[in-house]
Amino acid sequence: MDDLVETTPDKERAKSLIAMARLRLESVELMKKAGLEKFSSKIIEEYYESVLELVTAIMCIDGRKTRSDATGAHLASIAYMRTYSAGRHCTKETCAAPLVQSG
Repeated sequence: MDDLVETTPDKERAKSLIAMARLRLESVELMKKAGLEKFSSKIIEEYYESVLELVTAIMCIDGRKTRSDATGAHLASIAYMRTYSAGRHCTKETCAAPLVQSG
């Protein structure tokens, strides 16, 4: 993965990215209430950006980031998740509260 570089782990940035993903998902719910057909492309975009922010949050915790000059930065982020250890996950203790809360 040539488009990835090692950096200092940054849990605070990860928390910020997770918070932003939450806001995006909340905006999706508002758009759905306003009319799915009218906002369908924006809803898809918000889901995509939410996933990318969550992947980036994991990378921040792991001390990885994509090169800013990389043309395939999004692809590199997704490729990172393909090689990511299946047993490891972001927990309340390692980054932030769960994105989806039960109840």
